[in-house]
Amino acid sequence: MNIRFILIILVMVSCVKKRPVEKFLDFDGDRWEKSTFLTERPWLYRVTVVKNGLNSKFGFVGMQSTPRLGFFDVTQSQLRFVEVKTNYADGPNTDKVINAWDISHTDIHRKVVDGRTSNVETENDTIPWYEKKFFKADFTSAEVKERANFPFELEDDCWDKLSTKVVDGEQEVTSQHISFVLAVNYQLKERCIDQVAYNTTDFNLTIHYRYSFMPEPDVAAYPPYVYTGENDPLMEKYGYFNTTVMTYDANNRPKNTFYMNRWNPDKTHTFYFTENFPEEYKWIYNDPEVGVFARTNKLFEGKGVPTRFEIKDNDGSQKFGDIRYSFIHFVNEPDLSAPLGYGPSTAHPRTGEIISAHSVIWTNDLKWYVQRVRDAQKNKATLRSSVLAELSKTIGQTEDQWSATSSFLKEGNFAETYRYLIPEFTFELPGTGFAGREVPMEFDTLDKIMKNQPGFVDANRELAQQLTRSQATLQKISEQYRTREYYNDPGLSTRYDLTENQLAGLADVDLSNEKKIIDDILYRVAIHEFGHNLNLRHNFYGTVGAKIDGHKEGGDPNKASSSVMDYLTLQDELGQVYDWEIYDQAALLYAYSNGKLDIAKDRAAPFLFCTDHHTAFNPMCNRFDSGATPSEIVKNQILAYDDAYWIRNFRYGRSYWNPGESYGGSMFQTMFNLKKMMRFYEQAFSTADVRDKLRKFPLMDAASTTRFGTAVRTDMQQAVKLVLSFYKSVIKQSSFDRSFTDVYEKSTGALVQQGISSDKIFASLFMMGDDAFPLDPNRGFTPVSILSLRSNFPELKPFVDANISDIFIEGGDMYAGFTDIIRSFYAFTAASTYEVSSDLTDLQQMRVNCYTLGTFLTRFNVPATNLTDSATEITQFNQATNPDYQGELSVVALKVGDIVLTAGKTLNPMSAKVLLANDKPGGRYLSSLYQRIVYGRPSLTCE
Repeated sequence: MNIRFILIILVMVSCVKKRPVEKFLDFDGDRWEKSTFLTERPWLYRVTVVKNGLNSKFGFVGMQSTPRLGFFDVTQSQLRFVEVKTNYADGPNTDKVINAWDISHTDIHRKVVDGRTSNVETENDTIPWYEKKFFKADFTSAEVKERANFPFELEDDCWDKLSTKVVDGEQEVTSQHISFVLAVNYQLKERCIDQVAYNTTDFNLTIHYRYSFMPEPDVAAYPPYVYTGENDPLMEKYGYFNTTVMTYDANNRPKNTFYMNRWNPDKTHTFYFTENFPEEYKWIYNDPEVGVFARTNKLFEGKGVPTRFEIKDNDGSQKFGDIRYSFIHFVNEPDLSAPLGYGPSTAHPRTGEIISAHSVIWTNDLKWYVQRVRDAQKNKATLRSSVLAELSKTIGQTEDQWSATSSFLKEGNFAETYRYLIPEFTFELPGTGFAGREVPMEFDTLDKIMKNQPGFVDANRELAQQLTRSQATLQKISEQYRTREYYNDPGLSTRYDLTENQLAGLADVDLSNEKKIIDDILYRVAIHEFGHNLNLRHNFYGTVGAKIDGHKEGGDPNKASSSVMDYLTLQDELGQVYDWEIYDQAALLYAYSNGKLDIAKDRAAPFLFCTDHHTAFNPMCNRFDSGATPSEIVKNQILAYDDAYWIRNFRYGRSYWNPGESYGGSMFQTMFNLKKMMRFYEQAFSTADVRDKLRKFPLMDAASTTRFGTAVRTDMQQAVKLVLSFYKSVIKQSSFDRSFTDVYEKSTGALVQQGISSDKIFASLFMMGDDAFPLDPNRGFTPVSILSLRSNFPELKPFVDANISDIFIEGGDMYAGFTDIIRSFYAFTAASTYEVSSDLTDLQQMRVNCYTLGTFLTRFNVPATNLTDSATEITQFNQATNPDYQGELSVVALKVGDIVLTAGKTLNPMSAKVLLANDKPGGRYLSSLYQRIVYGRPSLTCE
């Protein structure tokens, strides 16, 4: 009996052991093993925008954060990602947390029932948190929010973050990759709903951010390229993105090491088309002859460089934004915040090795822009530009003669000599990221007028509104320009924006083959962005270099640029070769051969290079320009402005169109780019400078050097004359064909045409105003104005005087009071000279004296009854009783009610012309303005 009982018990126990374990059910699927995260090898981390709202105003697809290197660790409440320490690893410094997320620790064991272990798994609450092997993370709880990951502005303070959730199916946790996608919901703040910038934006939008981590690549397998220091001449020769690593030397002093960013030159690197990439555009990259990848490999193969790139289709396992992979991505959906192209790369933060990259190109607007150009062609064919006609009249030359002074480049070796000199007159911003200060700028002439003349502002409300908007534009741009970081913003350095500036010249292009036009544009944008992927920076001297070559015997005048990294107008992009340009070839071969191949050594003169931060103040380094010399560059900037009018200033069926602030900013940039040429004339290419610089390059004899210097100076003088003539032409622009007021649809009130009041205001400001900005940082921070040119350069004085006088007398069609604003710009500019030197010469030219009728009779022995409503010239008067008119031969007198205004034709030539034009309000205004500036009188006082 006992034996039977024992057998039954044994069978029952056996059955229990054979029963399967009831696994713990993790319904959320977000239980992660700590050992996957807590590795001895650091992780490389990046955040990428992978989706955004249709009408998003920020966060375009492909935008990525700066890559960071760090380790994971866990605390009782958080999963932390901590930056790798490079110095004092065992010292007292606290950890630098890159990001952190809330977690709960978890572990499982078999449930114990009545002291016995069951076959049911359950949560183990019997051990402390640090013994638990798993955790559950709330990735929506990031301490460092999404916008803080990006090195440039991702969003602004008009958006509230409402909620965040992890996107289902987008979490991956393995030993080779950790990734999750967050969907972040934003809502437009109520106070911003009425702002013009957000009229086209949804009130709510969602942006998807992919967080991606990969184990640090093997640094021992990569041979870094190390610069000799921050002054390495290579940095001025070729434009590469660099990585700066700060360490400490033997004396515990900070030490910077500079690494060139590049791919491992000894490997083949793979890019993937993103899922659903349009078949019609794949040829741009994978065509065996002209595809971007074929052209790149042919370049390297031909010179024996082992670096190769390949492009593959996506099998669905390569997710856009995965830091391990590189992508080519085309977007055809509308995206208000997107550029035309964007090409960032992810470089190792300690070596500069490029790990991955992506090129993103937006195709949605191209056909629409081509149609806009067709419409512009019709307008241009029927309506001749009065701006260009007025300019030709002012300068006394037809359009084809405007840059004839550039012909000196055809003589002997002048072209190559000129190429040698351009880098000598290309200036860096004052200060650097390592040793510097704020960039000095001062556009305060308009501020002075608004502050010191409240009566004028009150009397001219419509004009005052326009001036206030211009003032706000100046303030915003000045703040942007003051920090060097603005010029090195990655948002500028790797993106390619489609703007009206690119459309210049297309009014003369045959648009019958729309497909060929779009193919040409897309190829050039594609190879441009791939150049960024390979580590090339922008080179805005590409046009200058190509046009210099075009002047030489046998040169190609149709070659638009020596670099695909330039920004060209779409007209210049058309018909160009489907390949890297010569500068790009040289830069790529140098980088990927470790400096062993430098084809620049085979040239008579070096390649030219300037990039984003040079554009701030160097007038020959511009986006979307063309030309070799100052006169050619200015001419093309003027033609670009004029061509873009029919596209820039009209609605063209856009559902939403609010030019607003962006239009003012565009006009500021147009007029300021030209003003920079006046500063250039002051500080560059003087005959003495040319002679001195050429001592470095003994390329010609003394006589040729003198002839060359004179020719360059003549061309610069022509450029300044073109600038002044253009300003005057815009100011005097008739409203008959280009309205200064905005035009609205009568039946709906919709804006259909943007007026050119901003054009006129900024043209007059930069022509007559006193603006301070740097060029040569060692030449001081002094204002530059048309008056300083007149005083310092006698060869320009007659031309300057004629142009000032014309707009001083009559400012053209504009809101009431505009001519007085021009006069005020002149007056406050002249006052600046007076304040510094007590020299009244410039102010005297606009001086108007005011007399009562009795005093006028005493001074000039002319009864008031002899004066008519028109101006009278007085040639006989007692100079002893008129000290203000000593040596004057003729005084103009204009009776205005019970006072008389006077000005000498020689001593006060500008104001005398105003009086001769019988401009009584203008005469009173000038007299009051002079007294306020010189004597501090708040209102007009007559003797």
